[in-house]
Amino acid sequence: MVDVLSKLGNDLAPVEQEMLAAQRESRAFKTGWLIGLASRMKKELDQKLDTTLAGIQKARKLMAALPSIMGANGAPPKNYMVLQQDCYELRASGGLISTFGILQCSHDSLKLADYHRSSDLSVGLANGQSTQPLPSLGGYPTLRFWDAGWWPDFHETTDVLSRIWSINGKAPVDGYIGIDPSPSNTCSSAPGPSKWPEFGETVTADNLLKLIAKYWGGGKEFSFS
Repeated sequence: MVDVLSKLGNDLAPVEQEMLAAQRESRAFKTGWLIGLASRMKKELDQKLDTTLAGIQKARKLMAALPSIMGANGAPPKNYMVLQQDCYELRASGGLISTFGILQCSHDSLKLADYHRSSDLSVGLANGQSTQPLPSLGGYPTLRFWDAGWWPDFHETTDVLSRIWSINGKAPVDGYIGIDPSPSNTCSSAPGPSKWPEFGETVTADNLLKLIAKYWGGGKEFSFS
């Protein structure tokens, strides 16, 4: 997969050059005399050129970075912690970290290797060990994993998470990915409706967020992994 996408990134290089040339020519074209429909069409053309070129450049940057993200051929998998941030209990980093999973990335595969509730990590950071909880936390003596997103700086959040992760006896991860239910909602549209007979529900992209709100704190486990 990495090889194919990296090659595709290289194949897009001449396309990017052609789009850059078209953008330069379009911008060099004097438009002061254009009126009405012609003027609007020229403006739309420039906007489409800019949008398309930006998309190609972003895609090429991502494809160039894939080997370092996924790992080289024959190298050990890279492990990323995926943080599910609850949009119904906000924190500065996005939301309370209700669950987390370990995403294993290798040269040719992606695998969600583990998935847990944040409360499964029983040890937190006590006062004096590390970054102190903000006063608005209520002066709690221990900062727990789920509240590590109290800061708007995601680097601060991941630093706190890595310390809590370590004192719970876990091996370091290669990076952190924070998501909220919106990406889950988007992903659920790909496979189509999913039946959950224990709840008597059928989950779709349209009702996912409503179901999360319905079952939140209701005593039943309703996790999407």
